[in-house]
Amino acid sequence: MVADCDAILVERARAGDKEAFAGLLARHLPLVHGVCRRLLGADDGLEDVMQEAALQALLGLDRLRDPAQVGPWLAGIALNVARRSRRRHAPELWSWDALTGGGLVLEPIEERPGPDQLIEASELAETVR
Repeated sequence: MVADCDAILVERARAGDKEAFAGLLARHLPLVHGVCRRLLGADDGLEDVMQEAALQALLGLDRLRDPAQVGPWLAGIALNVARRSRRRHAPELWSWDALTGGGLVLEPIEERPGPDQLIEASELAETVR
């Protein structure tokens, strides 16, 4: 069973066996790659995110509660790293206040009268006549 094999590899990796950790990564790489690609697309940062996720998994291997669930655990780490990467590289959204410096924008003064002023002048002219 894969879960039993994963648990054995996790225990060996916790004991310092680098080949065991490499075996875990190789086994669950398609899942991790799929999660990252779905969130990030096929951009250049995909490999960096996967490497960061692998490093975080290696450093946090002692915190894995159920060694038989290492696949979903790795996918969760990858998802979190991909989300952080996406937020870091997201285009900055500008609000109206940010664009105007946070101050009140005064409407430009027009040389010509506006529609309200034209109607008012027309009514005044009619009254005078």
